[in-house]
Amino acid sequence: MREIIFIILLPFTLSAQIFEPFPNGLTLELGANYPSLSWKINESNQGNEDRKELWVKPNLQAGYRINIFRNFFVKLFVGYISLGGRSKEVQNGYKDRIVINALEVGTSLLYRINNLELGIGAKWNKHLNITQYHYGYSDFNSSPRQWEEEDMSFFFKKSSFDWGVRISYLLIYKLNIFTEYWTSIQDIESDNLSQYINIRNRTIKFGVGYNF
Repeated sequence: MREIIFIILLPFTLSAQIFEPFPNGLTLELGANYPSLSWKINESNQGNEDRKELWVKPNLQAGYRINIFRNFFVKLFVGYISLGGRSKEVQNGYKDRIVINALEVGTSLLYRINNLELGIGAKWNKHLNITQYHYGYSDFNSSPRQWEEEDMSFFFKKSSFDWGVRISYLLIYKLNIFTEYWTSIQDIESDNLSQYINIRNRTIKFGVGYNF
């Protein structure tokens, strides 16, 4: 009986030795982000339809961090995030929101100073679906207006690449708070629209993380 119990518990014992809870090991982060779109119309070289109004969307991320040298770490991560942007309301009453639901996969290089951690990273966003919610139509002064929903996948690339920076602070043994800033490496509009318009994504993330 003791031998059977030992065999059952052995994998968990080895896992505890191999996967240290901190600084090495699994991490889970839950947070919110403020996404925005820098939206430039090329024909005039001046016009823009920026969608940078404040709003908040959710994100969830799981990662694994590895100590590579002294206070330097590499973090590999995968997660779900909502990107996009929210416009101002214009004079005729029109406004809209563009939501880009995405799967993100990336890596960060981190440097730890006591409880403070600084990092820089890169990630790939797989755009799962892209939806525009617009209050009527921009070129009509219709009244009353109502919210309309439209698939905008054709207007954007199927994926995008970002680079970003990170600051986190360890509150207690396994719990930390963090903030990140990410921006597109390249324009994210569909290739056949590149000569007419340029769109870049920017995201500010903040939340809490738990180190297993």
